[in-house]
Amino acid sequence: MKKALYLLIALLAFINCKSKTKVETTSAPQQEEAISYFPVTDFIKGQISSIREKKINPLKHLTIQQKIDSSWIQLESLEVEMGDFLHPLIDTANMAAYFSERKFLDQSVNAFTFTYDPKPGLPDTFQLRNWDVYVNPEDGKVRRIYMVKNLTTDKILQLTWQTDQYCKMVTVRQLPGGKFNVEKEEKISWDF
Repeated sequence: MKKALYLLIALLAFINCKSKTKVETTSAPQQEEAISYFPVTDFIKGQISSIREKKINPLKHLTIQQKIDSSWIQLESLEVEMGDFLHPLIDTANMAAYFSERKFLDQSVNAFTFTYDPKPGLPDTFQLRNWDVYVNPEDGKVRRIYMVKNLTTDKILQLTWQTDQYCKMVTVRQLPGGKFNVEKEEKISWDF
């Protein structure tokens, strides 16, 4: 997985640094650049596998209306507890037709940021609205993944995966007048 990530970053650096000189040809049509999205779902599955290998039972904090409840999560139920991060399958084959990618070095957070936004015509049945992947520019490791899903017309699910530390699922309801209300927050930690 690390090799694939390093290869992806090296490829992106090469693409961004290549010469801007334009060569005109009339004999062959221009080919579009191959699209390769970061495989978010595979990365998260790898993180879950790492938790299992370390035999660490994560701690879940559930907050509803300022009331907090905590419980330990059994290793066998990690996919169920973290299922919102695993569906839909986020990779090039499944998402390239529906989402566009922008990449840039965001100096405000000191990370290469890969932003995926919906293309025109995204089916209403898609809950996933957008996602971002933040990569450390010094070591090429993924720091964080952030996703947004529309559960209903007025309910949003914000998902944050902090590499090797925790994941958080925040359910937000949009109120009249453009205000928002946090209905529920679940945080699962495994870095103690």
